[in-house]
Amino acid sequence: MTKVGLIQTRSYENNKKGIENISKLLEKLGKTETEVVCLPEQWLPNNQIENYDQEFFEFKKIAKNYSMTVIPGAFYEKMKVRYQLIH
Repeated sequence: MTKVGLIQTRSYENNKKGIENISKLLEKLGKTETEVVCLPEQWLPNNQIENYDQEFFEFKKIAKNYSMTVIPGAFYEKMKVRYQLIH
């Protein structure tokens, strides 16, 4: 049996606050041995990020610590002069 966690979010004033709050929820889910966590498609302001690896570093760390897969949704990442859909 696979333990799945679904997170319904609210709007956050900026990416940093949103990622911090969701990281706390991921930590709680990890402690309950949740294996897969799904977030909504759009939960950050404008769904735009500057650097996926940098901004979601905490997600990756938590996922690794608890052997958990996190499906973070879809975002636009700035690529030189335009935004490109990633993840």
